[in-house]
Amino acid sequence: MVKKMALAAACAGLLMAGVAVSPVAAAPAAWNDCPPGHFCLFEHSNGGALMYAYDECSPLIKNIGSVGEGDKISSYWNRSRFRGELYDWQGTLEWQRHHIAPANGSPANLAPGNNDITDGLKVVC
Repeated sequence: MVKKMALAAACAGLLMAGVAVSPVAAAPAAWNDCPPGHFCLFEHSNGGALMYAYDECSPLIKNIGSVGEGDKISSYWNRSRFRGELYDWQGTLEWQRHHIAPANGSPANLAPGNNDITDGLKVVC
């Protein structure tokens, strides 16, 4: 379950950075909680506990680790028209891309080696 305070802090930080974020309820989520046109990230496998729903693209990596939400993503659904990329923070100013989510893709769980390592994401225009 997503903690309301952590989600509020994450949303506030991303909104201050000019990122459009759709707030989500604290109740458990399912795949269908991902709105059309959004790139959604879920805390649990099989679309459980929607954490983020992005509807804008950006050339910058959005750092979800900096607001305490890193290393929690287990599944995603990219319903946007843009490619999504997931990143792991390697320290010393280095991001490592570990997964590409194709535009208008299907819901999916991350591979075991990529589960719970996402610290950032990019929605590529």
